Amino acid sequence: LFNLLTSLFLARHTNLNLSQKVEELKEKGNAAFGKGNYLTAITHYTSALARDPNNHVLYSNRCAASLKLEKWTSASLDADRCIQIKPDWPKGKPPN
Repeated sequence: LFNLLTSLFLARHTNLNLSQKVEELKEKGNAAFGKGNYLTAITHYTSALARDPNNHVLYSNRCAASLKLEKWTSASLDADRCIQIKPDWPKGKPPN
């Protein structure tokens, strides 16, 4: 029982640390984007995606940064992945 409780605690603690790191990287990416440092933003979003590969917001953000750099193929791939993960994401839908 002790081993099971220890394992559960460590798993939860690890997940919290992972979530915190992803959020930290997303915030760094957002800050870089806000300053016009789009390549730096892409680097932060990519690092966050390595830790949370199903985060539609990160794909959406990286897509926006790629668009600013006119990296059309990368932006399109990220937009497609974002929509695959979250089909109802408003930023993933074309305008009417």
